[in-house]
Amino acid sequence: MNAVSSLPNLHEIGWVHFEGRIPDVLLAAIPELKAILQPETIISIEFEKPDRVGLNDLIPLAQIAIFSRTYFKHWVQRQEQVADETMLLRRFFKELQERNPQTNAIITMGEEGACLGTLHRTEGYIPFTTEKVQVVDATGAGDTFLAGFIWAYGVKLASRIHSVELAVKLATIKVAQEGFEGIWQELVEL
Repeated sequence: MNAVSSLPNLHEIGWVHFEGRIPDVLLAAIPELKAILQPETIISIEFEKPDRVGLNDLIPLAQIAIFSRTYFKHWVQRQEQVADETMLLRRFFKELQERNPQTNAIITMGEEGACLGTLHRTEGYIPFTTEKVQVVDATGAGDTFLAGFIWAYGVKLASRIHSVELAVKLATIKVAQEGFEGIWQELVEL
């Protein structure tokens, strides 16, 4: 943490995002990081690979938790048979809220869009569908989603709903083309 605490403008850090790749290190580092950053600094964590030991221990540390479709499908496999995906989504977000009542949770669902967990609505989540496009290059679509969400919610201070909607649109634009050329120009126009 010495490297972070020696930064000259700690008060300007408004958001820190982690990929949940090394959960044991993050479990130790995030509380220390929170202690030296401004209280309003957002900590977001991406939960992508469900088989990482200790990954679920990070849920209480995230103000924003972004789950991959792979993570959600893995969670579904451990549930009793429920034919209704709507019920499963509600249950997933309810369990997350029980583990961390302060978290804002999102599931990226690939070509199906994304789902935003709602803390105080009876539905439990809001689905965001994406237009169907010819997939040309899916590499980086998840990172594009994350960058779009963080930009909209953290920089532009858009609502969570608008931020997820924008992130889904950006990821859709990304998969319909090779590379990243012009994606941010599309963002300006959204």
